[in-house]
Amino acid sequence: MKRKLVSATVVLAMACPAFFNADETPAANPEKTSVAIPTTAPALIPGPTTSPTTALVTASTTAPTKLPGTISADAQKVLDELKKSYGELKSIDLAGTINFDTEVGQKKETVSDAFTSSFNAPNKFRHEMKGNMLAGSTGDKAYLLAVEDKKYVQVDAPKARIAVGEGPAAIWDVVSMQNPSLAMAMSTDAAAQLIHGSASFAASMSKGKSVAEIEKGTQITVEKSVLKLTNIGGEFLFEIDSQSHLLKKITIDQTQFLKSIGQPDMKKAVITV
Repeated sequence: MKRKLVSATVVLAMACPAFFNADETPAANPEKTSVAIPTTAPALIPGPTTSPTTALVTASTTAPTKLPGTISADAQKVLDELKKSYGELKSIDLAGTINFDTEVGQKKETVSDAFTSSFNAPNKFRHEMKGNMLAGSTGDKAYLLAVEDKKYVQVDAPKARIAVGEGPAAIWDVVSMQNPSLAMAMSTDAAAQLIHGSASFAASMSKGKSVAEIEKGTQITVEKSVLKLTNIGGEFLFEIDSQSHLLKKITIDQTQFLKSIGQPDMKKAVITV
């Protein structure tokens, strides 16, 4: 049952699987990530075991860009800070757990999966969802290993950070869905990636709506350090660290959406990353 749900998530979000509960709480580290990026073909080896760390380089000079959707002035400030901080990242280590909590009728269930990852600017990374997916880039080659299906893909790696929607789909879709914070670190615009990733998640479950249409209908507000993004797929809460301006936690409430598409007995459907 657990693997079935994880696989479903890969299809829905293409890889944020799971319906999540992971605290990705980065702490400053002016040196470098403690996890080496692989330089050979991937092997199923343990991911980083240290607590999440980050390292920053000089400030970005990229001006704020117009984002799709309806965004409050205060939320726009948070998104601008988020974009700037992710754009300045030189390296980062992340570790977390993805939880999917459901309550259907009288039945309650929680499915969990752990992940670890690391990133070295501009294009080296490693992401592992234990027993499910292993993805990475050596700087020259990007790869994806589907552990359960025993399938492997390798392509030339992008030479720099990736613009929204321009990464190699087989690999990028998995990373952006299973590990949103890593996807934002790898993106040229973390704020745009946050909106695009949420819209892609919704589009995977909504017939007749494109990602661009969902992005345009997105609404974003903020309370304290929590961005509230609403689209047709549900309500997304992004908890942003007030000091680093990086993502700490995501909560996605799909209860009402699932009721609307024919699951009236659904009392709770919450993903926490």
